[in-house]
Amino acid sequence: MTVDGSKRIGIFLPALVTGGAERVMINLANELATRDYDVRFILARKEGELRSEVSDDVSIVDLNSPQLPFIPSFGSIVDITTYLRTADLDVLISNLSHVNVLSIAAKYLSRSSVKLVVVEQNTISAQEAYKTKLALQLAKVLYPYADERVGVSDGVSDDLASAANLSRDSITTIYSPVIGPYIQKKSEQPLDHPWFDDDSIEVVLSVGNLRRQKRYPALVRVFDQVANQRDVKLVILGEGGDRDRIESEITKRGLEDDVDLPGQVSNPYKYMSRADVFALSSGWEGLPTVLIEALACGCPIVSTDCPSGPDEILKGGEYGTLVEVGDEAALADGILQTLDNKPSEERLRERSREFTAETAADKYETLLFRS
Repeated sequence: MTVDGSKRIGIFLPALVTGGAERVMINLANELATRDYDVRFILARKEGELRSEVSDDVSIVDLNSPQLPFIPSFGSIVDITTYLRTADLDVLISNLSHVNVLSIAAKYLSRSSVKLVVVEQNTISAQEAYKTKLALQLAKVLYPYADERVGVSDGVSDDLASAANLSRDSITTIYSPVIGPYIQKKSEQPLDHPWFDDDSIEVVLSVGNLRRQKRYPALVRVFDQVANQRDVKLVILGEGGDRDRIESEITKRGLEDDVDLPGQVSNPYKYMSRADVFALSSGWEGLPTVLIEALACGCPIVSTDCPSGPDEILKGGEYGTLVEVGDEAALADGILQTLDNKPSEERLRERSREFTAETAADKYETLLFRS
């Protein structure tokens, strides 16, 4: 399509903290900026360790919004409404359920003519957080008023249509722009961790926020079964409110010397490129970017077949092992079998190329500027 450098695209997020939605939107913004669009991040607060990954060609707008308890992003309703009255944007892309409903309300309060595209990143009906449950109720009322609706997988799109009483035809599936050239470069950086320096030690890796959705206490139980059969370690990268429950499970099973919780790290890729297996134990997802990143790093995958995303990413098990959610014995067996029969790294990397920033940007361009 013809690129028009005068087109102004805003991407609205609470902040640029480490998270899947934030990473993929940075990839999209950076790619769109290479196509000569005026791209800007509009942040409720100019915070987050991922700001350094934003291209110099993408500007950042700080709304400096107040933080409200329980529903943090909702504090920016006045500020984003005011911004839309004066910014003269052509397109606003909004992410995350609670931010999406806020953006729809702000567009109509501001009487802006901006084209509003809301992106659903997760299986909205399965989420447990109070703010997301509230967002689902508001979505049923407000999502029909968005100009375009995007699901990051067919599973997410199907779920959104059902949960928010929308026509499935009104939702476009665009896989998240997960893969960029930086992943390969970062995956080769040095890693200072004793378990990854010793070739005789096999390491199972998982990456994600420490919350109930990820079912990490279950993963610890699964790992205990695996560790009973071979010399193996478990590393879980991430931080969150479920840390105490995870640590309690580790202590209960006497695994303190075999499980490491390093917290949030800025570069998970150097872990992925060196791990023997990547394990995802989630109860639900949207399009789990960590699986795509693991593929890009050549790391074998064992995952729950949760709604939604793993089945689509792994093509029904063609590029990794899928097991039912809650079947801990099957997950343990999948890890053991994968340790014994690792797939070709190049084959895994090839699959990840279906999720590049270039591919996603092509599809977003068509969606953003179609009449």
